[in-house]
Amino acid sequence: VDEASARRELLDWRHRWPQSARCLDSLGYCLLLPAVPFAYCASHAASITRWGLSSSLALCITAALLLALQWVIVV
Repeated sequence: VDEASARRELLDWRHRWPQSARCLDSLGYCLLLPAVPFAYCASHAASITRWGLSSSLALCITAALLLALQWVIVV
């Protein structure tokens, strides 16, 4: 094991060029970052649907209350 670890040509390229590996990792993560929300939504479709419906319902109730208050103030 000591002899094999001493031979740099046997090591993975990430161990031979760690700065290049870190740059490529960062670039890969930045390129994959926009896909993360889509992957999350695909794996949690039921939760996203419930959240969307409850947000829509809350929006409708809030709009109805504001319209009712506006009507009360005008009259």
